[in-house]
Amino acid sequence: LYLPAPDHLWAIDARTAKELWHYQHPANKAFHIGHRGAAVYKDTVYLTTPDCHLIAFDAKTGKIKWDVIIADSKKGYWSTNAPLIVKDMVVSGMAGAEFGVRGWIAAYDVETGKEAWRFWTVPGDPKKGFESKALEAAAKTWDGEWWKIAGGGGTVWDAALYDPTTDLLYFGTGNPTPWNSRARTPSVGDNLYAASIVAVK
Repeated sequence: LYLPAPDHLWAIDARTAKELWHYQHPANKAFHIGHRGAAVYKDTVYLTTPDCHLIAFDAKTGKIKWDVIIADSKKGYWSTNAPLIVKDMVVSGMAGAEFGVRGWIAAYDVETGKEAWRFWTVPGDPKKGFESKALEAAAKTWDGEWWKIAGGGGTVWDAALYDPTTDLLYFGTGNPTPWNSRARTPSVGDNLYAASIVAVK
């Protein structure tokens, strides 16, 4: 059994309840939050930490195979979600919408931690162009200068689900920021893809 908590991961023998190994991440006093689980794939356990590390452990020994920083906690990002294994990728989003970050979900190679792709849930500065046609379409539901004020929010802080039949990844997104819609986008209503259910290939 693999039991995660913020900054911790335990491996327990399910037959005897004996502790096999324990990992403790260097604690960050700014992040006292919940945690929603780890992922297991073949001989590896994957864990996100509150300060935005994605770590791969040898399932038997607890030895770290790789450790990558997937967001900047100093900008308000943090992690509470359980990673999800999809094919040869481990998928994770980030929390932090209430601190004004720009939401996204990304996939990382299970062997190396290298980023394979990223889907931004909120468009960025229109003057810099859009990362995809989806964000170009979403930008029509935003106005003002939200990217300067608070990044837009729309974080993916809970687990995603994968359907192998359609090859679609489903996930929910959090609130847009600023919360006050008059401050965020004065002349439009709901903002894609914040506070939405999204499916991507």
